[in-house]
Order: sequence, then C-alpha cells, then structure tokens
Amino acid sequence: MRSGSFPGREGRTQIHPPSTKPEIIYRSRRQIFADESMMRITIDSHYATELRHVILCACGNMVSYMRVQAFNQAGRVKIWLCLPKAMIEIIIHAVMQALPNAEFGKITPLASSQAH
Repeated sequence: MRSGSFPGREGRTQIHPPSTKPEIIYRSRRQIFADESMMRITIDSHYATELRHVILCACGNMVSYMRVQAFNQAGRVKIWLCLPKAMIEIIIHAVMQALPNAEFGKITPLASSQAH
C-alpha cells in the first residue's frame, strides 16, 4: 500500500487539507464617529423587507447597524438604524415615499452617549 492512501482504496491518494484554516471574519465593534445617530422607525411587520430594501438602496453601506424587533403582538416592528447624521434626511424622504404609514421615533446622537 502506498503512503497517503486509504486501506482498500489503492490508487486513490489521500487529499490533505491546506495547512492554514479558512479565515472567518466576524464583524468587529466599530468605532462610533462624532456625526453618527441612532434613528428609530416603526412599521407594519409585512413591510419590513421592503423597508430594509429602501434603506439599503438609499444609503447602502452608510448604515452601520440595523436591528429589527417585533413588539406588542400587533403586527408591528421597530427598526433601529445607526447612520451618519447627513443620511437621516435622505432616509426619512425615501421611507416616506415607499411607506407613508411609517412612524419615526427619537433620533439620538451616539457620540454624546458614548463620551464618559
């Protein structure tokens, strides 16, 4: 039997995986910049996918955080967005065009809450 082959499988060479493990990239905690804010939006749950699409089309990779959570068993979801202050007006305009029944909540600057 040849070196590197399985018993009973002569002629088939064993394939060894590469010596390095595949790289797994996890999102790391981002630094919060001075102009970023947390924006809250409430919509009917069946529009959540459409809202996500509208947000990503309007400002793409400028959104650093998006959280969607169902609440109150009333078929509604809350969305939290972390984005630069300059993008807030663009998001509001895009969401109001696509989902006129969306409710906008508090917009909180993040730098003030992170400074100790």
